[in-house]
Amino acid sequence: MNPRVCIIGGGGTVGSAAAFRLAALGIAEEVVLLDARANMAQSHAMDLEQAASVMAGTGVRAGTWEDLAGAGIVIFAAGLPERNVASRDEYLAGNLSIVREAAGHVASLCPDAVVIVATNPVDVFTAAFAKLTGIDDRHVLGYSLNDTLRLRWAVARVLGESARDVEALVLGEHGEMQVPLFDRISVRGRPVVLTAGQEREADVSIRSWFTTYQGLNSGRTSGWTSAVGLATVVGAIVEGGSEILPASAVLHGEYGVTGVSLGVPVRLGSRGVEEVVELPLTAAQSSAFHAAARKIGELLDGVMGTVGGQGGESSALGEAADAGRKGGV
Repeated sequence: MNPRVCIIGGGGTVGSAAAFRLAALGIAEEVVLLDARANMAQSHAMDLEQAASVMAGTGVRAGTWEDLAGAGIVIFAAGLPERNVASRDEYLAGNLSIVREAAGHVASLCPDAVVIVATNPVDVFTAAFAKLTGIDDRHVLGYSLNDTLRLRWAVARVLGESARDVEALVLGEHGEMQVPLFDRISVRGRPVVLTAGQEREADVSIRSWFTTYQGLNSGRTSGWTSAVGLATVVGAIVEGGSEILPASAVLHGEYGVTGVSLGVPVRLGSRGVEEVVELPLTAAQSSAFHAAARKIGELLDGVMGTVGGQGGESSALGEAADAGRKGGV
């Protein structure tokens, strides 16, 4: 039986778009939207329920914290309103109390759920969420697939190919210190070596995407891309199998890193991260990966020094007036 999926921040761009994609594909038995703006969650639920009824028949409704009880998968996509920032790290302080409160509810109501963290900065909050809940950190993963989707898009553009035919992978931070593996690109299953100019063009495209998008001052995050990716991740958790996907996972010695969550290739299953796949990295890739680990480790230390334990005095659903409208997933 497919699981019940609860989306914290379900009234926002990422949460509502993910709900639509999940309902359209029939991956979840039921999707429950939780949001600070109860009217927005209810509005999306009323609309999505009708849309889903003529697609896969997935149930969709609005809910409250109590509806986390018994959830199989929780997507955490809540955050304070988006603003024009230079880095996703600038959302750390503002989103911390929301993460802390949500972690308390997850720990008490659905400690056996698999949690997908899609709130920025993703890597920091993935490890923090696991620490705050006390649940197995392999049951908590961070959503970072957008980086890989963007690399496939960028490579397809420089090659004049369809992104559907391109295989590529991004490791490291979901942010400025991402590590694209340009030496592992293939098109229709065949390895492809980019020219120096093609690699440079693709690299500029993915590294400038965030600032370009933020510069539009649109007040929205990348909901459609995130919806496609989140549904892919949920599908992999539900179905299991051999497919390798990138996700931010707390590492236990893999790639020479311990206690920090970073984007790595993983195999997913009903309990979350079933395996971290270790790929051989070049010296430059390994150096960049470890630099990202040091940065995320320092930010995580600061976060855990600020919070004292589970729960919190603020309310994630009460404080996040525009839950789900985060900065450029």
